[in-house]
Amino acid sequence: MKKYYRLIPSLLVLIVGINISVGIYFKEKDEFLHTKNKELTDIVTIQINAVRKELDETFTSIELLKYLFEMNSEISREEFKNYATSILTINTDIKAISWVPKIEENNRLKFKSKILNEKIIQDFAITERNKQNKLITATKRDLYFAVEYIEPLEENTQALGYDIFSDEKRKLTIINAIDNKNIQITPVIKLVQDTIGNSFLGILPVFDYSKSTKDTINYKNVKGLISTVFKVDQLINNALLDTEGHDIELHIYDITNDLNEKIYSSGNSFDLTHNQKRIITIGGRVWELNFTPKPIFYENKDAYSNLIFGLLITLIVSLLILFYQIKGKKNKKMLFRLEAEKKVRRQAEKSLLKIEEFQANILKTAMDGF
Repeated sequence: MKKYYRLIPSLLVLIVGINISVGIYFKEKDEFLHTKNKELTDIVTIQINAVRKELDETFTSIELLKYLFEMNSEISREEFKNYATSILTINTDIKAISWVPKIEENNRLKFKSKILNEKIIQDFAITERNKQNKLITATKRDLYFAVEYIEPLEENTQALGYDIFSDEKRKLTIINAIDNKNIQITPVIKLVQDTIGNSFLGILPVFDYSKSTKDTINYKNVKGLISTVFKVDQLINNALLDTEGHDIELHIYDITNDLNEKIYSSGNSFDLTHNQKRIITIGGRVWELNFTPKPIFYENKDAYSNLIFGLLITLIVSLLILFYQIKGKKNKKMLFRLEAEKKVRRQAEKSLLKIEEFQANILKTAMDGF
C-alpha cells in the first residue's frame, strides 16, 4: 500500500481541480442562462410591440378611408383607386382593399347594372361559394355585402361581386364590427382570388349617420364595409423586419373561443424548454404568440471552453506533481545507494589503511631484527 501513498497529492489536486472547474462551469452557465432569459424577454417585448405598431398603423390608414365614405354620398371607382393605391403603397402588409356596399335584395339588379355599365368585366353577378368551394351566383336573400371596388383590380377581378356576408366566418366578423363600430378581423381564411397561404380580413363598418335607427337586425344605417386583405406571413415578417431575434422562432395561434388554430410559423422547432407565451387581442381576435429560441440562442461556447481549459490545467498540474513525486522517489533511492557505496568505500579505505599499517609494522620488525 505504501507505494500508492505517493499518488494521494496528485489525486487530491485532480479532485479539487475538477470540482472547482465544474463549479465555475455551472455558475457561468447559470449566469449565462439568466442573461439569455432576460435577453429573450426583451426581444419578445420588442417584437410584440412591433406587431402591435404594424397593425395599429395599418388600421389607422383604413380609418382614413372610412371617413372618406362617411363624408361623401358617392365615391367613384377612380377616386377609390387613387385613395386605395396610396394606402397600398405605404402599407405593404395589405394585399388588397375593397369597398363592400350593403345591397338589399330589391337593389340587386340595379347594383348588377351599375357594374356592367362600367364595362370593367363582361359578366357580373353577386356570388358566393358552394360546398365544393366553387363560385356560384348567390342565392336570394334579404341582404348582401358584395365587393364593388377592389384594388389592385387586375389581380382581384374574381372577387368583384363576392358576397362576403355569405361566408359564416366573415359574417360573424361583420356583425361584430357593426355592433362594436370598429375594425374587427376574421379568423384565417382562404381568399376567392388567392388560396395560397393564410390570410385574414379586416372589416371596418361605414355608417350613414343621417339615418338614425336602433335596428340592429337589418342594419338600416350601415352604408357598407371597408374590407382589407392581409397576408399573415407578410404582415408578421414586415413587423419583425427591423427587430432583433433571428435565432428565435415565432408561432402564432388564434385561440379565440378555444379555436387554437396556427396562423403563422417561422420555423418547426419542437423544443419548448425556454418557450415564452404572450396573449394579445387584435380586432376582436385573441392571438397567442409563442416565442421559441433555437438551440444556438442558448449555446454557451465560453463556458465549455473554460471548463475544458480548467480540466486540462488540473490534469497537467496533477501529472506534474506525480512526476516530481516519482522523480523525488528515484532521487532518494539514488542518494541512498550513493550513501551506501560511500560507506562501503570508507570501510574499504579503513581496511586498506589497517592492512598497510600492519604490513608497515611487519616490515619495521623485520628491519629491526637485522
